[in-house]
Amino acid sequence: VIAGPIHAKLRHLIVDEYQDVNPSQERLISLLIGPATQLCVVGDDDQAIYQWRGSDVSNIVDFAQRYAPVRTFTIVTNRRSRPDIIRTANAFAGTIPNRLVKQMNVYKPALDGIEVVAWKANTEDEEAGYIAFLIDQLHDQGLPYQDVAILVRSRAAYRRLIDQFAAFGIPVQPDGRTGLFDQPEARVFGQTFAWLAEVDWRDAYQPSLTITEKRLVDDYLRVFQLAPIRRVGIRDLLRQWKASVTDANRPVDLIRDFYTVLAELGVRDWDFGEPIQVNRLGTLARFSALLADYESVRRRARPDADVPGEQVGGQDRGIWYYRSLATHIVNYASGAYEGFDGEPDFALDAVDLITVHKSKGLEWPAVFVPSMTAARFPSRYTGQPQPWLVPRTEFNAGRYEGSDGDERRLFYVAMTRAREWLSVSRHERINVRRTGPSPYFNALRQWDVDPDEIEIPTVEPRTADEQPTLTISYSELAQFLDCGMAYRLRSLVGFQPRLAPELGYGKAVHHILRSVAEATKLRNTVPTSGELDRMLDENFFLPVANKPAHRQLKDAARRLVTEYVDQHSDDLFRIWETERPFELRLDGVTVVGRGDVILDREGGVDTALAILDYKTSVSDVATHELQLQVYADAGRREGLDVRAAYVHDLKMGKRSAIDVSAHVVAAAESRVEAASVELRQREFTPKPGAQCARCEVRSVCASAV
Repeated sequence: VIAGPIHAKLRHLIVDEYQDVNPSQERLISLLIGPATQLCVVGDDDQAIYQWRGSDVSNIVDFAQRYAPVRTFTIVTNRRSRPDIIRTANAFAGTIPNRLVKQMNVYKPALDGIEVVAWKANTEDEEAGYIAFLIDQLHDQGLPYQDVAILVRSRAAYRRLIDQFAAFGIPVQPDGRTGLFDQPEARVFGQTFAWLAEVDWRDAYQPSLTITEKRLVDDYLRVFQLAPIRRVGIRDLLRQWKASVTDANRPVDLIRDFYTVLAELGVRDWDFGEPIQVNRLGTLARFSALLADYESVRRRARPDADVPGEQVGGQDRGIWYYRSLATHIVNYASGAYEGFDGEPDFALDAVDLITVHKSKGLEWPAVFVPSMTAARFPSRYTGQPQPWLVPRTEFNAGRYEGSDGDERRLFYVAMTRAREWLSVSRHERINVRRTGPSPYFNALRQWDVDPDEIEIPTVEPRTADEQPTLTISYSELAQFLDCGMAYRLRSLVGFQPRLAPELGYGKAVHHILRSVAEATKLRNTVPTSGELDRMLDENFFLPVANKPAHRQLKDAARRLVTEYVDQHSDDLFRIWETERPFELRLDGVTVVGRGDVILDREGGVDTALAILDYKTSVSDVATHELQLQVYADAGRREGLDVRAAYVHDLKMGKRSAIDVSAHVVAAAESRVEAASVELRQREFTPKPGAQCARCEVRSVCASAV
């Protein structure tokens, strides 16, 4: 039904990382292709490592047969790795079954020394100790810690490696998280909701436990290290909270109540410069995400089947709201939510400890691949039938359960992350029990060496321009400039905002305006009042608004859109593009954003463009100047003839021109670059003021006024 319009327009379809598409995605690709469409896919079947989420490597292997006639272009020169790493990877790739035949070619010259080593230790602790010792040697030679990675098949190897790094004083940045409810702060809040709803608490593999008020207050005092004098305040707050649970006359606001308790607990007085305290803070933020997830599902509105164009709200009050949440925490969330894994730190010089799956697309000068034992790599679970909620006859379960070929591709990816030097190692004993080598380790016999005899060559570090670029959305940048501490607590630590009925109002109005613009461009006529009403009926949706709130906000949106169409209908015939993405790439930072509308024929010049950004309400035009200057700069760097920019206040019906002259845009660039330096250096300066009153994180911010 939809193929006709798509096939009439679609001329080119490009699919990157094609080796990772699953059957559903491949079916979509095949449906998109029409007789006049050119399909280009890019991929490497040797790097298809996501079978656990349904990808099927046969899609790329058999591509030429399914889409004949096909022209194939090969890019086989490896500019990343040294010759011996490439030759070793090529040899191992030859053992992967059902692959496209190819060989990586060498580009970089050989190192003055051995580029690949394969070695063994007696125990896992000893192996981890050798790795720490070798990293120390690399660092002594001038290689930054951040230029070293340890790639593991699973996180089972993490603990001993981290212990040894601590003993050697090696900073490490582990990827992956512990369970949220392994942290005492999350556990006491989970038990609080069980107590509020009178649901028994249950830890994994433990009998059920009835939470009492006394036990809960005692736990708060212990976990949050509060003086006994605080007992009465905590007890009274919990009693007030419980008394409100059965109130069916007011909507529940879980995030608000959670922040109220955090204020009583004195979280705002914690030392945010202390890593342990920040980790505890992150645990609380992760719990706020759990509450936000629950609220967004339970309170989600739905179209009113009886009144077209209106919606009804979801569940938002009463004992069953709390009881469902408590049951959700005890039976699902306690095992499903992961804990806080730290704030992104662009200035941190630390070894990356990461799973091979997470390493794809990345590279490091020196790479260690440890725990190459038969039980670890390949995984003992590979190819083992798993319990499924869907009958095995209804889907290809074997694809998700994996095969030896999948594990071989994973090891190939691990080896090819190394640029200069590759270490592959194993241990012979787990505690006192012997364990055999991985068959993949045996394929590297030519590089066998005693760990005491390893001589590390001089490894070239990454240059400054190879360091990761800070990528940030404009909205995040604006938040950082408004208040560095609020940005840290929201965007980095992860505290969630409250759900308000008007949530999504601005986006909904923008969507309607985009629909109006596209309809005008398609038909060369402005939609009538009746057509505007139909657009609103079909598309105006607010995720958590009840019927009265939705009706009121929809009427407000109708006024805004109607006034805009009446007063600025000429805009609708100048639409060059809607929702235009922009990327401003500066030294060390990329700012991404999306302009609402791009108008053409600015000033009567055919090639001249103007950026128009809608705001449902504008308190101060100056707060939006930088945004439009960034977008204008990005557009000009793309070669667009951006002559002007405007902020349009829909509520007031007022349009304000933004200065985008060359010297002003240059100043905007400097401001963005200065902010990126502060971000990298973690200078989260609080800026207390009037905005604190509406800040969601004021209850955990010591600077809030």
